[in-house]
Amino acid sequence: IRTFNKDILLDERVVQVVNEVKNTLKDNGKVLVRASGTEPLVRVTLSCETQIELDKHMDKIVSMINLIKEEV
Repeated sequence: IRTFNKDILLDERVVQVVNEVKNTLKDNGKVLVRASGTEPLVRVTLSCETQIELDKHMDKIVSMINLIKEEV
């Protein structure tokens, strides 16, 4: 997600949605959301058992980050 404001990751809404996805997946997937060290990007990486699950969780996280990005 292209953004120059990497502090978005500290927003409580982003933290909450990431934690929700992690709690839903438990040991059946992985979630990594981090600021790029070399580009103005926030990187979202997910692994899940099914593509449908992955799409649902990815959309949830990306939508929240984009929503907050628009507010700033």
